[in-house]
Amino acid sequence: MMNIKKTLIPFFMILLTFFVSSCGSQKAYTNDTYGYSFRIADEKNVSGNDDALVIKLSDAVTAAVYSNNALSYADAYYLTIDTPDELDLHSGAFEANYNNTLFVSQMLDYLFADSEQGISPYAVRQSEFGGVSAWQADFTSEHDTVNGTVYVTVQHANSYVIVIYISDSYDNRHHYDKTINQFIENFEF
Repeated sequence: MMNIKKTLIPFFMILLTFFVSSCGSQKAYTNDTYGYSFRIADEKNVSGNDDALVIKLSDAVTAAVYSNNALSYADAYYLTIDTPDELDLHSGAFEANYNNTLFVSQMLDYLFADSEQGISPYAVRQSEFGGVSAWQADFTSEHDTVNGTVYVTVQHANSYVIVIYISDSYDNRHHYDKTINQFIENFEF
């Protein structure tokens, strides 16, 4: 009986370790160039480069993160009084563009203008993404096969456009709220 216990205890410990690691295991992805990170269940679901990253969140949900340096859009005055790390959406440095509803609306229209699915953004509004202030707009497609949300923000003098695509009908978009919210909540700038 004692030998069985000695054999079963390590066996169950191995099974428990495997079960815990396979169920809740998430890996951190960090973009050192643009200073953001997020957690994802499988690193194979991340592709692209520092400027444009595609993340497969589920069979129907894909996120794309586009990043670039926003200093060329900053008001010159703010470049003399603030460090680039202090320049964000509400620092005052981007009032003429990234913190302007008209500019953001026109930028989104431009970004989606050549979309094969006929994507149309609408309802631009202030929101949050990953705990920071952002512009948010929803979008639909001509054939009701793709819809989602796009976020625009500036943090540490870098601009971010984060697009969350849902490959399903507009009526079913809320079926993916949990997956999308998990991604948004664990995204850090």
